[in-house]
Amino acid sequence: MSKTVFLHFTDIHYNSIYDSAFMRRLTDKTGVNLTQQLVCGLEHMKRNCPQLEFVLISGDLVHEGKTVEYRALRSIIEGVFPETALYAAPGNHDSEEYSQGWLGDCAAGCYYEKLFPNALRLIALDSRGGEYGMGRIEHGQLLWLRDKLCGDALTPTILMLHHTPHVSGEEDFLIWQMENAEELLDVVEGANIIGIFAGHTHMRYESMFGTIPCYTASSIGYEIDALEDRFILGNKTGYNVCEYENGVLDVRYVEITPKTEISVVVPYDEL
Repeated sequence: MSKTVFLHFTDIHYNSIYDSAFMRRLTDKTGVNLTQQLVCGLEHMKRNCPQLEFVLISGDLVHEGKTVEYRALRSIIEGVFPETALYAAPGNHDSEEYSQGWLGDCAAGCYYEKLFPNALRLIALDSRGGEYGMGRIEHGQLLWLRDKLCGDALTPTILMLHHTPHVSGEEDFLIWQMENAEELLDVVEGANIIGIFAGHTHMRYESMFGTIPCYTASSIGYEIDALEDRFILGNKTGYNVCEYENGVLDVRYVEITPKTEISVVVPYDEL
């Protein structure tokens, strides 16, 4: 069986203007150009991993959720990876225009299954339910997922969603965990899921969701360090290089360290 190589990155928050108050604070105070960050990140990936089967993007593709922004973003990514399949899952910043803008079809479903030739399957979920952008997999989607996993219990499966279902266990990180993570665990525990890829946190870590490895990555736009009373926003970025062969998934995080590191402190009450 041949090796399958794919990339995972997340939380682009693309916007052609970056005119929201939050983004102005980030870009004006740091001088960081997030579009340039994206292009540099993509080129870094291309150099580091030239032979790819596909790319996973786990949500928050654009910041304001406009159709024109999705189309512009897709054009940028396809300009670097013109022959590589792109698979995404929507995040809390991704609006109802995601289907039309990113997928090119206003009726396209936001959760789906994709089978690959190398005896590997992707299931992408839409975790945009819940309050305050914290994420929730709705009941009907959980039933659909259970049917997919029961209908094909043998094919090794990777699961992608925006809101991470599991965090490291530290109390400060629990604000990032998806609302109904236990309901999702009830569906996936025992299934042949070899890895879960998520985003939302803008922080990189690995954890175990039951018996399933769960991977996040820093935003490809800006990193967040969440402290007790404040965020620290920085211009480090990163992505995961993933290799699957003979039933084994290997995930390696690659950090992109800028020549000059920048950070901005944002108290929670200013968000």
